[in-house]
Amino acid sequence: MKPGDKVRISLKSGKSLTGLFRNWTPEAITAGTLTVTRGEVKKVERFRQGGRLKHVGIGALIGFGGGFAIGAAAGGCHPNDLLCIGRGPAGAIVGGAGLVVGAAVGALVPAHRTDAIYEGP
Repeated sequence: MKPGDKVRISLKSGKSLTGLFRNWTPEAITAGTLTVTRGEVKKVERFRQGGRLKHVGIGALIGFGGGFAIGAAAGGCHPNDLLCIGRGPAGAIVGGAGLVVGAAVGALVPAHRTDAIYEGP
């Protein structure tokens, strides 16, 4: 860890503190303006950035798959239809809309990931 990394310190009392890591000694850790002794610490986790693009991609794939299935099921030509859209094109059209919605939802999912740095006894 380096100074400025965002960390979460879970205490044995059940509380948790989030702040920017400043430094540590064998006896204590300092994050933000708080110093916590080693005996009080249950766990220290460092937040990692990134992962949002992965969420966007997964959301887009799920949205396209669901939209394509709905479009293909609803599409097709029937006798006396005024407008005839085949199952494939209908699936692609609705799948494209699902892709956009899925990507937007994926972008809204928080991308906080943590690495456990220390787990006390």
